[in-house]
Amino acid sequence: MSSITDQIHRQQNPTAENDQANRIQPADDIPEREDEGLPLDGCGGAELFRGHTGVTYRDYLVLPGFIDFHPSEVHLETNLTRNIQLKYPIVASPMDTVTEDRMAIAMALLGGIGII
Repeated sequence: MSSITDQIHRQQNPTAENDQANRIQPADDIPEREDEGLPLDGCGGAELFRGHTGVTYRDYLVLPGFIDFHPSEVHLETNLTRNIQLKYPIVASPMDTVTEDRMAIAMALLGGIGII
């Protein structure tokens, strides 16, 4: 089998011997910025939002990588206003074709907000 076929086979048929092969390993060959330890092929949130231009989904690229913490340790709570705190910083668009009563309720139950 080719290496891609082997990888697909290992992912679809996990066993104890190939469990280690399926884990994401840290990328040691990505150069880092000296000041922040971030990959050179992107920019941080502060740098991204510092400019006065808009951003779209095409401006983001999520790359696989190694993390040294458990995902349950991540907290995304943020304040929408002084009195409204969101569990997750997700806001459904205030357009009648996007957010109606059911969507706003679902967003609230999941920790975001829907604007009607």
